Amino acid sequence: MRLDMTAGYNPKKSVGTSDCTLQAAFKAVAEGALVYREEAEVLRFAAKLLLGPTAPNDNSLNFDQASLNALRRELMLYALIEIGSEDRTHFNPANGNVTRTVSVWKLTDYGRRQLAAIGP
Repeated sequence: MRLDMTAGYNPKKSVGTSDCTLQAAFKAVAEGALVYREEAEVLRFAAKLLLGPTAPNDNSLNFDQASLNALRRELMLYALIEIGSEDRTHFNPANGNVTRTVSVWKLTDYGRRQLAAIGP
């Protein structure tokens, strides 16, 4: 599986590529899902794991759209993750309560068992 990563607000600015197996990609996403819940944070963590020491320390690190679509499709096809949405509300003094909907990536029970079987 070939996954391209981007950084910054220019989605065409490639910062690296990872040629990895589906197992390695799943493990990176699963580790991210154990630490974070929101899609952007999970994927940023996974991208850093897959790029290794060459990963830029950039909060905008992400997968390019084609890689993200392929990764999402494979992980959902094999029932390793589930993607849902949650509403997050925070108070903003200027506007009062502001609610936004975020995508949440979670491991399925099957995904947790597969991660445990892969090991460290």
